[in-house]
Amino acid sequence: MVISDAYIEENLNMVHKLKLLCWGIVGATLATHVIDDAYTLGMYKACHKWGKNYSSVKKACKVTGHW
Repeated sequence: MVISDAYIEENLNMVHKLKLLCWGIVGATLATHVIDDAYTLGMYKACHKWGKNYSSVKKACKVTGHW
């Protein structure tokens, strides 16, 4: 059986597209985790800054788990 150059080229293109798709998913997942961590850190800092002066903020932070 003879494999043509066009067949090989087509399969390589599909492999490249699959790699791009996988790296896109990995990138999106990492970005989601970074944003989530930044949000959590920001909420923690805000809760400890404002919760000392305002009991309602402290209570809300305890409910959400940021205290």
